[in-house]
Amino acid sequence: MEGLDLEVPQVQIESRIVQADTTYIRSLGIQWGYANLNTLASGKVVNLRGQGGGGSTGAQDAFGSQTSQFLVNLPATVTGLSSVPAVGLTFGTLGADVLDLRLSAGELLNLAKVIAAPKIITLDKREARIEQGESIPFQTISLQGTQTTFVDANLTLQVTPQITSRDPKETSKQILLRVRATRNAVGTRSNPAGPSIDKREATTQVLVRDGETMVIGGIFVDNQTNFSQGVPWLSRIPVIGWFFKSKTESINKQELLIFLTPTIIKT
Repeated sequence: MEGLDLEVPQVQIESRIVQADTTYIRSLGIQWGYANLNTLASGKVVNLRGQGGGGSTGAQDAFGSQTSQFLVNLPATVTGLSSVPAVGLTFGTLGADVLDLRLSAGELLNLAKVIAAPKIITLDKREARIEQGESIPFQTISLQGTQTTFVDANLTLQVTPQITSRDPKETSKQILLRVRATRNAVGTRSNPAGPSIDKREATTQVLVRDGETMVIGGIFVDNQTNFSQGVPWLSRIPVIGWFFKSKTESINKQELLIFLTPTIIKT
């Protein structure tokens, strides 16, 4: 009869979902052109022009209107920057040889960190669920017409605890957890039907001691891209090849860790 009078214990489950995104982009580029105008003894003109173009556009700015007429036009490009810093040099004599050179370099570092900490209390062996987020509408076209469906982009913690031992002599009890933790969010891609959904989910069963914290899941993604463009053959020459090519390096890292801490509530 004493077993029937036992109070059902309560368990508090706290989860931490840590998401860290790092984006690093670096780009190096070059633009240069050469103009030469000589008059031969016969009165004929020899013109070698790789920059400028004369007329109204050629008379404005050596590094403004004439950039599209550089002999090598490979500026640095960094997605996310409105403009890329550059330094230019014009060298020559008026009406004869003119060398225009511009070196451009850009760097972008973007760090983003999101910490979500859902917490819920439930009875032993009772499923609990806590959820926060939004429902994203999607439109589909069929013979019945246009229909709208909703997809959840939520932060969710669904867990069922089970205390494995109720012996009061034990100083540290163990708890069996059946848990599903998600952090779904609206993605960056879009289409006529609606935006994409970035899904981050973990479903597992673990055995954790009362009050201890355990990492139940983790994902690490490292994307590295090296992009180079230049003049064929000339860009492959050591040292000199840098005058005929541009290079962009991109690194994108995504880290996801899910922590879980169950605690038996003492009454």
